[in-house]
Amino acid sequence: MISLNHLIVRAQRVGQHAADLAHLADGDLAATEDDAQHPGEDTCRLALEAYRSFGLEEANAVIRGYQAGYNARASELGDFVVRWIEIKNGISWALHGVSEEETWNILAAL
Repeated sequence: MISLNHLIVRAQRVGQHAADLAHLADGDLAATEDDAQHPGEDTCRLALEAYRSFGLEEANAVIRGYQAGYNARASELGDFVVRWIEIKNGISWALHGVSEEETWNILAAL
């Protein structure tokens, strides 16, 4: 079984990559409303693995790891950071192949 710390570190890296994708090549600020990547299927797979292996609080920690990675990279780039409400409102779009009960539990944990 993979460690929780490993899942969180992977989520941070996904967040950093998402911030890189959101950054506009011409140097304009990337706005989270239009350009930011939502937590994405990679992060949701990591959160689901944490939920199934460890519990809801740990799934929440993985998603917060994504946010920390995204925001650290976005700050380095001079872009806007992603707020928790944006993640909370967008994550259901990325929860593919997850049971209805798991979806509700993960959303409730946020």
